[in-house]
Amino acid sequence: MQRNGKGKRSHKVKTASGKTHNFTARNVNLNKLAAHKIDFKRLQSELEKEKFLLDASDIPID
Repeated sequence: MQRNGKGKRSHKVKTASGKTHNFTARNVNLNKLAAHKIDFKRLQSELEKEKFLLDASDIPID
């Protein structure tokens, strides 16, 4: 229910399994979110390695 024209501000967070959850500001536990930090530098290097291996193989990608 919205009062005074102010609604809940929510944002979408994507989990590791690929599902998306909507969190309202009052329900977000920052410590829990911080516990699931992603090492983007490592992730990027892993993705680059995988792309290199796919490019080097003869397997067509649809």
